[in-house]
Amino acid sequence: MTVTAPRHGRTRPVVRPPGAGDLPAPPTDAELYAYLGPQRRWVLVATDVAFVATMASLLVFTLRSWAFWPFLVFFALSVVGAVLSTASGLRRRRVSRADHEARLLLWPAGRAADDHPSVDVFLPTAGEPLTLLENTYRHVAALRWPGVLRVHVLDDADRPEVADAARAHGFVHHVRANRGELKKAGNLHAAYQRTDGDLVVVLDADFCPRPDLLDHLVPSFDDPTVGIVQSPQVFDTTARMGWVQRTAGAAQELFYRWIQPSRDAVGAAICVGTSAVYRRTALDANGGFARIAHSEDVYTGLQLQEHGYGLCYVPVQVSKGVCPDTTDSFLNQQYRWCLGAMSLLASRDFHRMAMTGRQRVAHWAGFLFYVTTALGVFLGELPGLVVLATDPRSVHPWAYLALLPAVWVRLVLVPGTSTTVWRFEVLRVQLLYSLTHVVAIVDTLRRREAAWVPTSAAVSARRRGGVPVRVARLGVVWLTTLLAGLVAALARATVTVGIGQVWVAGLLVALFAYVAVPVVVELWPLARGRVARPAVSPRSRARARARAGRRGASEHHLDRPLAWPESVAWTAVVVLVAIVASGQVHTVPLV
Repeated sequence: MTVTAPRHGRTRPVVRPPGAGDLPAPPTDAELYAYLGPQRRWVLVATDVAFVATMASLLVFTLRSWAFWPFLVFFALSVVGAVLSTASGLRRRRVSRADHEARLLLWPAGRAADDHPSVDVFLPTAGEPLTLLENTYRHVAALRWPGVLRVHVLDDADRPEVADAARAHGFVHHVRANRGELKKAGNLHAAYQRTDGDLVVVLDADFCPRPDLLDHLVPSFDDPTVGIVQSPQVFDTTARMGWVQRTAGAAQELFYRWIQPSRDAVGAAICVGTSAVYRRTALDANGGFARIAHSEDVYTGLQLQEHGYGLCYVPVQVSKGVCPDTTDSFLNQQYRWCLGAMSLLASRDFHRMAMTGRQRVAHWAGFLFYVTTALGVFLGELPGLVVLATDPRSVHPWAYLALLPAVWVRLVLVPGTSTTVWRFEVLRVQLLYSLTHVVAIVDTLRRREAAWVPTSAAVSARRRGGVPVRVARLGVVWLTTLLAGLVAALARATVTVGIGQVWVAGLLVALFAYVAVPVVVELWPLARGRVARPAVSPRSRARARARAGRRGASEHHLDRPLAWPESVAWTAVVVLVAIVASGQVHTVPLV
């Protein structure tokens, strides 16, 4: 496919087409620069303050008795991880909207039609639903570029219907001889060997690009040291989705809006595999893409760095994908990501790489994220359970004041400053991926990695079942035990000292139940060996569409960011709880 349409002049605005349904569509013009607004680094500072208060509470608990000293390990790792994360996450981003728009205007100046790099677009596929692929192909076919543009469908499932869809859009259909070898990395490397474009664009099977994707990303290659230009992964978060899909999309904003730009400021942003453009000569210096069965994106970026080529992160939303809509596919995805980080941590080559201290700090912050989230599954709620069960008379409402800032951050601050629909329910998906990190880290230590499963692929229950079933059984057993213990300890403490002394503990247990109970319900079928279905049924999805059609989708509270009246209301609730818990208000005895 060769496109010679002009790239100058007025372009049609990009809006979400009506009737798009559950298939992704490119980011709209309103979404394009959502991550290039005010950086609001103070949000991360406020989050850190809440974290310090929580850790102080944990430290006080740990020092109560030598029997609790094992919690010091979790405390120390959490503090170190937070310090490194803060050090690598609070830098001013290199790119501003004004600078980016100026580059868009200046870059074409003086360039002849034949003075644009040729581009190969790689669309790897490994069994994803045909409707999803056709949706992606339709949007890829709309890409604009005045130079040579060729699109290649890399079909590792070798399906005739995919070949037909590729040819219908004017794309080249490839099936490599060694199908399946090294998974996606092998597929990309085989295509690299068969093509010769100056630049290589990689889009996952579900990612739909804006027509002007190349206009926004290619100018960064004017810097000859840039080997990869990476854009953010973004996803819709709407009420018609199940909570797994909706919260998984919302959880990504923290990384792509705040962490990646800060890491980019010190040359430590990572390649995430899709919506990225590679310089051919940089790949040539490396012999192509990294040949590894997982996390080839991160490894390729680091290997190119060894050859003197850096990564430039451009925080403009030029493509949009779809998050996993079933629990098993989400768990497989998170397992793969954690496994990649852990294998990198265990790699001698990584520790021998030449990089600055700031770059190394950024990578270690990522490693400790996986370790501390895995430990937090077991140790995060245990202090409250131990105190309630063993010493209820020491439980006073004011003792929980240090935890209220963290509650406010998750109820008000993050939802109110996010561009996606971030709600307290996002903690459920964070609990899910934390359980998955436990399994991935254990497998890394045992050197027994589960087979790679494509996130969107329609694969058999047997292939999908391994990691999700193990995570589900761990989650059901542990969370059920923990919830039962908390409720029993709270009930006993209420009888022993009265509800007037443990009411704040009761509120916190209720919040934890709000997070954990839906997770247990979602994991229960998987724990029994059944492959999960989407977390919202087609009938429920149809009802959500009907409601949206009657009153407008934007009126649903899960279709828009937190409004200021809601923020004020939740803040008032948290402040009231804090005032009453502090003893500044004398309440009427409840018993």
